[in-house]
Parts: sequence; structure tokens; C-alpha cells
Amino acid sequence: MSRVDLINRAPDELYPDRGCGSWPSCLDCPLDTCINTKDKDPSGAERERARIRRAIVVLDRQCMTQREIAGALRVHPATVERGLTQYRFDIERARRKALLLQGLPTLEVTR
Repeated sequence: MSRVDLINRAPDELYPDRGCGSWPSCLDCPLDTCINTKDKDPSGAERERARIRRAIVVLDRQCMTQREIAGALRVHPATVERGLTQYRFDIERARRKALLLQGLPTLEVTR
């Protein structure tokens, strides 16, 4: 394939948006920060924060209290509260976005 052919191709043909386990498309993902940071963070700090965010949600779904989650992950209870609040906000935003894409009305909830 020549250089001209590559230039004339659409970006999504060259770099397909395959998404991840959290969302089917990176470009439509409602999360502010990607929680699947394999090669984006050389230091590993963001990867560790993403691991903790995922673990908070998993443990919350197992009906653990915020204090129990904090103890199990060795983080401050405020970290757990922030993580769950952000997760719930992201889920609500994704729900509203899906309804808008379907052309259905949404009810705007203020914090």
C-alpha cells in the first residue's frame, strides 16, 4: 500500500476503535479517565489507581461496607467514597447518553 493510499484512508480504518471490557468504543466511553491503561502510563501509578477503582466497585457489588472495602484495599474510606460516587456518576451519564442516542427523553438530575 502506497503512502498516498494510507493518507486517503479514514482514521478509523487505520486505527479501529475496539473499546475494552468496560465500554465497546473508546471514543464513546463515558469515563473521564481510561481505566484500562496498559501502555499509557510508564510509571504504573495510573494503572494502580485504575486497579483500585475497579476493586472498589467489585467489592461494593459484594455488599461490603465502605469501611470494609477501605480496610481490604488499605486505602482511606474517603477514597472509597470518591470512587463509588464517580462510578455512579459515570454510570448515570452513560445511561443518559444511551437514552439520547435512542431518541428517548431523559430526566436531568442535579447534584
